[in-house]
Amino acid sequence: MCLVCGPVAFGAPDKAGWPVMNLSPGFLILALGALGVGVYVLHKIGRALASVVEALAALAVVFVALWWVCKGFAWAVRQAATRWRTSLTAFAVVAWCAVLGWVSLAVTVAAVSLILGVWWWRSRVSFDHWCGRFLRSAWARWAVYGRKLPKWLHACGL
Repeated sequence: MCLVCGPVAFGAPDKAGWPVMNLSPGFLILALGALGVGVYVLHKIGRALASVVEALAALAVVFVALWWVCKGFAWAVRQAATRWRTSLTAFAVVAWCAVLGWVSLAVTVAAVSLILGVWWWRSRVSFDHWCGRFLRSAWARWAVYGRKLPKWLHACGL
């Protein structure tokens, strides 16, 4: 005999052979109340765990974003150290455009190109002596060697 619910007895077996329990209404109310409290507690635990998981996911996103920013910064530093001429040129172009505007940059580049072209047309010997070899070497680095160097290094096993 249960002290809270009253007498609980097993009845005759049902068709499958399992004993049938005769439950009092007080026990059913108490069992349903316990079930409700259990579901409520599980709901609160689930919400707390969901909040923790959401915070961890947000933290993971922040750390992944910071990792990518650090990797990008390290890549930019490596590129600036390896390709310092290109980096300085890009920095100079951006600074010029920020301070003086792109129109003045375009006019200056066009004027210098025109002056060099006229000099090359008028006196190839002096042009080649003073700036032709530098321009050819820069062109060769960009157009020829820059594309072929990875293949050469791979062929050498480097």
